[in-house]
Parts: sequence; C-alpha cells; structure tokens
Amino acid sequence: VSISVQDKQFPDVDQSDWFYTYVKDLSSANIISGLPDGSFGPTQNVSYGEALKLVLCAAGFDLQPPVNSHWASGYLKIAAAKGLVAPDEVTDLNTPITRLEIAHLTAKALGLPPLDPEARFADTTDGFVLALYHCGIISGSSSTGELLYNPRGTISRAEICAVIWRIGKSNAVPY
Repeated sequence: VSISVQDKQFPDVDQSDWFYTYVKDLSSANIISGLPDGSFGPTQNVSYGEALKLVLCAAGFDLQPPVNSHWASGYLKIAAAKGLVAPDEVTDLNTPITRLEIAHLTAKALGLPPLDPEARFADTTDGFVLALYHCGIISGSSSTGELLYNPRGTISRAEICAVIWRIGKSNAVPY
C-alpha cells in the first residue's frame, strides 16, 4: 500500500518500510514533500540546503527567504549567524550533507551541548552524535553486531525523516 495523503502519493513508500510512519506523518503535516515525478525517493541523498531547512524549521526557526539565487541561502545565513555552522563550512548548498554534519547541525540547532566521548558507537565518539543518541533523535544501526553511526556517510531522505520526526516528538510538536 503506497502513501496517499492530501492528494500526495508516494509509490516508493510502503506500509512495510521502516520509514513509513515518519514519511506519512511529515507528509501529512506538509513538512516534507515528494519529488517532481511524484515519488518520495527514500534512498536519495539529502543536500546541505535541504537539511538546513528541515532541521532549522524542526528546531523552531521561521521559514527563511533566500538572500541570493539559491533557495536555501536564507537558512545558511541564519545558521551561520547563530553559530550552527562555521561561516565558510558550507560552500555548496546542493552537495550531500554527511551524517556527522547533520548531527552537529541538529544538536546545535536544538541547543544540545556535546557529551563527553564514550564508546556507544563503534565508529565515532563524537559528542554531538552522543547527545542526539541519548535524546532518542538518532539511533545508528547494528547490522554488523556493533552499533554504527557511519559519520562520513551521507544521509538519505528516509533517514532525515526519522530525525525530523523524532525532533518533533521530543519537542511535543503535533504532527
């Protein structure tokens, strides 16, 4: 069964998918939308611009108008002004964001300080990753028997939905 919400149909999202609830709830709340072809594209990478908009809005920031030709430039401007990203950290808003970058952006946007390193994940002891883990916003994967975060990997559209949904639930934002 594909999702059909407010005339939105995502033929590539099924009730049996691990991300179904996240996509359904965020789509119903008009927080996320599909691709121009009508699909959702759950395995596609999330760009830095897309991540900035989703994370900042989930953290309570207002919608930002562009400040230059890129639609997400206003989100980058406010993120830099608030110290969520370094002024020269993002050079291309269309490039895929890494999982470590999303953890830093998300934790900072939520005002979470980095935690002291611990061996929770086999592949990172990053304090921002740990802060989000302990708040229930990220979970990692354990397909190898070890809990992994894959900090250098990219984040998919399905995975960012899980993060945004969990931010909303942690802040009691009704979807």
